Amino acid sequence: MRSLQIITLLFVINLIKVDAIDSTNTFLKEGVRNGSIVKPTCIWARKQLKGRGQRDALWKSESGKNLTFSVYTPVSKDLAKYPITINLLTALAIQLVLKKHDIPKLKIKWPNDIMSAKKKIGGILIENTYLNGVFIGSIIGIGLNVNQEIFEGLPQASSLKRETMREFDLNILIQQLLLELEKSILNYSSKNFFTTKQVFEEALFLKGTVTSFRKASNGVIFNGIIQGITENGELRVLEENDKNVNYSLKELQLLY
Repeated sequence: MRSLQIITLLFVINLIKVDAIDSTNTFLKEGVRNGSIVKPTCIWARKQLKGRGQRDALWKSESGKNLTFSVYTPVSKDLAKYPITINLLTALAIQLVLKKHDIPKLKIKWPNDIMSAKKKIGGILIENTYLNGVFIGSIIGIGLNVNQEIFEGLPQASSLKRETMREFDLNILIQQLLLELEKSILNYSSKNFFTTKQVFEEALFLKGTVTSFRKASNGVIFNGIIQGITENGELRVLEENDKNVNYSLKELQLLY
């Protein structure tokens, strides 16, 4: 890592910018572990050398053209009641900001991909921290394709620029994203969990349509209809036998 610079202070979140780093999530995890990071903090890297997505997939991003950052936030008792809430609030905050920029046909592909039509423009990787079995904090990793135009070998990838034909200011965009995320977290009450969950479900990619899935256990491909998510964040799928079945991330792959 080099050129570490604290460039601003939001309402709560300290924003730190670096030129290059292995992984923004790993940086925050190490800081939380050794006690050097205790307050809400964002680390933003122009280039991630070993960025990761869901299922340990490598997150490839062209240096200086996209947003790759992670946010550490302690969690309140309200947030800890339903740990999946951090996922929901993060995805919805990103969607809300992108709507303001007129990104077309925004959807959230379960569990944490941001879609424009059928193209992936962003992803979220959340790693929760525990102390003596108690959920105390979250590290929220976000990758957003912004001004990159070529994605070799990734036919389902796109970017804000490709979808709108406009260039975006990364500094302005990350400020908007962090402010919306911060507002969502600070204003959240567990009384609003089921409303938040419903809003997230309404934004689900391919919800209510016949969709193909692959089971991780045996590779079997089947058709089903996404109904929503459970309180634990599992995907509820109506299968061909009219039976609702819940699946975790590691159990199921959505094909499209």
